[in-house]
Amino acid sequence: MTLENILYYAFALLIAITVHEAAHAWMAYKLGDHTAKYEGRVTLNPLAHLDPVGTLMIFFANFGWGKPVPYNPYHLKNPKRDSAFIAIAGPAANFITALVFSIILQHFPFAVMGTDVGNFLQNIIFITVYLNVGLMVFNVLPIAPLDGSKIIGAFISDQYYNQYQEYLRMGPFILIGLILLQSFGVNILGRIMMPLVDIVFSAIQLIT
Repeated sequence: MTLENILYYAFALLIAITVHEAAHAWMAYKLGDHTAKYEGRVTLNPLAHLDPVGTLMIFFANFGWGKPVPYNPYHLKNPKRDSAFIAIAGPAANFITALVFSIILQHFPFAVMGTDVGNFLQNIIFITVYLNVGLMVFNVLPIAPLDGSKIIGAFISDQYYNQYQEYLRMGPFILIGLILLQSFGVNILGRIMMPLVDIVFSAIQLIT
């Protein structure tokens, strides 16, 4: 991968990670928990959300992650429901960001900026749209600690909630296993994600 492409992906992932984590923090604050606000996470400053290892992975693996946003469920009026709202805020922010950048991509007159600058901006905005969609889809997968596991948790009845918590404890091992399999060429994660990414990406292009 060229240095130019690395810069594209790094910029796009920084935007995607920042809006994702900031949205988690903002929603937790709005629902009554100030933990993230006290830690300076209700902000669009990327430095507040970058994880050291996750940041390095942006440059070495074209994939990265931010620091998880902390919240105290005991400060929420309805912990199970509100945890789901906090969880869904991150993917929702990525979807909105993808929409905004898609509108810019399709309607801004890049040609007036010259061929080189126009192409550079078009490429970086296209990748920003695509990676925001990718991060959204990845995070709604129902595997802990991804957001999807918390979203589904809101719909699990109290009768089965303890069993669901047992499943959540297995989540990190399932996720690591899927990632390791992908590194050995068994692309289960990609086969699950890519059709969903393509559907959402096409829908965004269609409505913008």
